[in-house]
Amino acid sequence: MKWILYAVALVSVSAFAADAPPATAFRVLPPAPAEGPVITKYLEYQTDMAWREDTERQERWRAIRTEQDLTRLEQRLREHLLASRDLTPAYR
Repeated sequence: MKWILYAVALVSVSAFAADAPPATAFRVLPPAPAEGPVITKYLEYQTDMAWREDTERQERWRAIRTEQDLTRLEQRLREHLLASRDLTPAYR
């Protein structure tokens, strides 16, 4: 009789173990990231912005056809630099 009770208990325990949730169901925190550098959303944003600005710069240089175009671009770049440093001729 004892053997029958042990057998029934063993079968019921094994049946219960088969329905147990997976170990991931008990995970509270996300898994730790792998060692090494991580690209954050802000770094990704900065990189995208840098690539966009570089593309615009290349397009401006491709648009230069004559010496007059080059002089005009130089003047615009100079004005932009002076304005960003508050060194425009009006402030001198």
